[in-house]
Amino acid sequence: MMGVGRGAALWVSLLIISTSGHYNSRRDKDFWSERANMWGTTFGRDLWESLTTATRRVQIQEGYDSHEQINVVKIDGFALVKKLAGDVEGMMQHKIDAIKRIMELAENIALDHKYDKDRGERLKEGRYTYHNAKKLNVLPEDDEGGGDEYDRYLSQYRDQGDSSYAPGYSRMALTANKHFSGIPVNTSFSSVHVPTNVFDGEPKVINAIDWSRKLDDTFKDNYQRDPSLSWQYFGSSTGFLRQYPAMKWLMYEDDPDMYDARMRDWYIKSAASPKDIVILLDKSGSMTGLRKEIAKHVVLNIMETLGEDDFVTVLTFSDETRPLVECFTDENGEPELVQATTENIAEFTEAVNNIETMEIANFTSALTEAFALLERYRTKKIGAESNQAIMLVTDGVPYTYETIFQEYNQPHKPVRVFTYLIGRRSRI
Repeated sequence: MMGVGRGAALWVSLLIISTSGHYNSRRDKDFWSERANMWGTTFGRDLWESLTTATRRVQIQEGYDSHEQINVVKIDGFALVKKLAGDVEGMMQHKIDAIKRIMELAENIALDHKYDKDRGERLKEGRYTYHNAKKLNVLPEDDEGGGDEYDRYLSQYRDQGDSSYAPGYSRMALTANKHFSGIPVNTSFSSVHVPTNVFDGEPKVINAIDWSRKLDDTFKDNYQRDPSLSWQYFGSSTGFLRQYPAMKWLMYEDDPDMYDARMRDWYIKSAASPKDIVILLDKSGSMTGLRKEIAKHVVLNIMETLGEDDFVTVLTFSDETRPLVECFTDENGEPELVQATTENIAEFTEAVNNIETMEIANFTSALTEAFALLERYRTKKIGAESNQAIMLVTDGVPYTYETIFQEYNQPHKPVRVFTYLIGRRSRI
């Protein structure tokens, strides 16, 4: 009996200790819960009071309450978005209409223009001029005109020994205009930018410059109809860019002018549709020295004409045909076309500068690989899903390879082939 009593007493003691510990734990939990709740309430109240003072909420509310004409109106979000969409559509339509007016007039005046093969010679002799943006002698803003028009626009700017007196220069008053970011402009005329590598005395170029000056009236009319318009441009396939309003093209001695509108994304996208391009670059043993350097520049110039809507790859060939950039292959190790993004073009540029020439050119392998690649993209409907072309850069093609063309490009000729020949005549 004594043993049972001691066991019972020990059990009761343990129960009391256990119960007491549980009670203390619960009490601590309740304590910290209440304390956290108090801290949260205090922080919230202090934050509310601070923001009320900082934002002057009470004064603003009193201002609203003291004006009976101010009230809260429920707005239909869908109707608001619909109105905004309509406004944007109307604004864009104005831009589209302006472009159409320029386009339609350009087509008509180009057809009606009387071609003058001697206009370039008259430009050289100073008997003809136009507003060349690089050769504008800026008149004072308060210039009121007067004097002989021939002298003014051919410009005797200081003395006849000054280069600014040379044929091709003209004078124009330019005024800083906030609408055009503060750039000095003349809204009565357009000016023409001619790339460094384009000769404006070439008959086709100077005749296009001449007839396109009639676009000035349409430029001004578009600006009057829609003052939100900024710059208006006409880019010619001959290379020049006519820009409204007229401005002086800034030139720097240590930074040559390399601008060519035909290489700009907006011109390329409007002048050409998306395309799949395979560039075949001959790196056989004969492509050394100057030929190699010219070939590299040809590839880089082709790359400059591509936009992000285009897909491209470069395959080098000698005795074997390989991708120029090894990582531009699919999971099976086959060449693939990549989007012509800035990053991908940079990869091609770096790789083409490191090519090594060797062995004998195997044109059969290269052409077959290129046609098969484009056929795969055309069949699977991937890539640009539009025009396809092969650009062959080589120093000579020994045969016509009619069998390959009959197999892959007949009868509908889905692929156009362009040969950039360096040195000799091509048979393709």
